[in-house]
Amino acid sequence: MKLTILIFTVVSCLLCPFSKKCLESIALRFTNRCFWQKRAFTDSAGGSLIALFYVFCFILAIPFSFIYFIFNVKSLKHKSG
Repeated sequence: MKLTILIFTVVSCLLCPFSKKCLESIALRFTNRCFWQKRAFTDSAGGSLIALFYVFCFILAIPFSFIYFIFNVKSLKHKSG
């Protein structure tokens, strides 16, 4: 059990930058850049939502990678066939 958790943690750490990019692009579809430049997102002192954002990136790293891989494999099959 501990080894499984360790493996998922390491994989999530490696895929976290990709997840961050995906979450940013999804969020910018529904909001604008001015919204994300407010104090709650940029201020590192108490009440910051930056830590919460990175927790979501870490948790969603593996699912986002699988979804990305599935869509890219489908698009590669269409291009080659």
